[in-house]
Amino acid sequence: MLLLDEPMAGLDPLAREEFLDGVLRTICERGQTVIFSTHSLDDVQRLADTVGILYDGRLLVHRNVEELLATTKRIRATLTNGHPPDQVPGNIVWQRVKGREWLVTVSDFGNEMVQRIRAQEGIDHVEVIDLGLEDLFKDYIRGRRAVS
Repeated sequence: MLLLDEPMAGLDPLAREEFLDGVLRTICERGQTVIFSTHSLDDVQRLADTVGILYDGRLLVHRNVEELLATTKRIRATLTNGHPPDQVPGNIVWQRVKGREWLVTVSDFGNEMVQRIRAQEGIDHVEVIDLGLEDLFKDYIRGRRAVS
């Protein structure tokens, strides 16, 4: 097992790329487990099979990266009255109402969730937005800060 803490900090772009290629080679050739802590989420998305998001010493989520990206979505809805619907999804990661726009990020996303939101009174338009790992991370942290 290889444990790395912020391994790309201070590296220029070329050194960073060479380092990441070396880590990928090590993983592939030796079948070695690499655990690394980093704030560079593009690198995590490129290298990791599994990701954990920590906040305030607590593990908020631990899932396969592809599964996490496939099942965590942001929904943007236009509200007719500026208030979110009475029946909101139960698996909200984070939400914000600004004017008539309601942004809500949900885990365990499914198309039936969108249909339920669209069917509610006071909703004009609904759009589903795919998130990258960085936006997903930010929404998980924002959601925890809102609760704290």
